[in-house]
Order: sequence, then C-alpha cells, then structure tokens
Amino acid sequence: MTEKFDNKAVYLDTAPLIYYLEETSPYFSFLQTIFKKNESGDFTFFTSAITLSEVPDAIHLATALEVKVDFLLTNDLAFSKIKGLEIITLSNV
Repeated sequence: MTEKFDNKAVYLDTAPLIYYLEETSPYFSFLQTIFKKNESGDFTFFTSAITLSEVPDAIHLATALEVKVDFLLTNDLAFSKIKGLEIITLSNV
C-alpha cells in the first residue's frame, strides 16, 4: 500500500504524527514504514504550524507518563480521560 505514496506529496495531520511518536498500535507499523520511506526521499510530507501546536498536549502526556508523575496539573478537561494518571484541573481546586 505504501507504494502509492512514491513520488507524491502527502499531507500529515496531527493524529498520525502523535501515533508515530507514541508508537500507538495498531498504526505504528504502517507509520514506521511510511516515515522511513519519507526519510529515504520516496515522497514528501507536508504539514502546517497548527500540527506543531496540537502536538504539545501529546508530548505533555507522554512526558508525564514516562517520568511517572503523581499528578498532572492542568485546566484541559480532555486530560481527564487518561488512565493511569491523576489529573487535577484548576477549575476543581
């Protein structure tokens, strides 16, 4: 399936980038293949500055989980869905 990207321009949305960085199953294997093909110059990824601004939330979560924090202090209610991490929102203190 990845051959269809050869010599093409491919727009990369935030979700696939996050899945790649977090090695999320079942997507990681496919994403790893296309990122390698991109690095080899088989095709070109494009994205926007919005993608970069959307990724820091995922980076915050991944970092908090990696260093095994006791609490994550935020005001982003979406974080409350994360299992294994106690979320404290400013609106609840």
